[in-house]
Amino acid sequence: GERIDDAATFANWRDACEWIRDNTPRDASVLAPRAFLTFKWFSERAEYGNWKDVPQDAMYLLFWKAALDELYGPEGEYGGWINYVPRDRMLAVCRKYQVTHIIAFREPPLDLPVLYRNNGFAVYRVEFPVSGPQ
Repeated sequence: GERIDDAATFANWRDACEWIRDNTPRDASVLAPRAFLTFKWFSERAEYGNWKDVPQDAMYLLFWKAALDELYGPEGEYGGWINYVPRDRMLAVCRKYQVTHIIAFREPPLDLPVLYRNNGFAVYRVEFPVSGPQ
């Protein structure tokens, strides 16, 4: 799955998180790699889908697990990588949980508007298709 294995990757991660802190609304909700533990510390933003953000209440634990499964699949079909989750699935989850931004590894890129990128990570704005008149 997604991991930070070296100092350069960590520096790029921190840089991207700090960009989010400095350039997104305080009420932004961000889909971040599920195994990264420092997003909230560096970005000061709400996070969707963190593996270590485990609720301690049984009811919320089931909700949390179901929410992760909605994105990554109950069997981890996408290897836990945001970059490999199908676009339609990702956008459906983002819409449901009001996610406004995504931070992911730079490669492979997501098919979303890029707001910022460095040597390791990219920050995307989540946009939903506009439907016609009802």
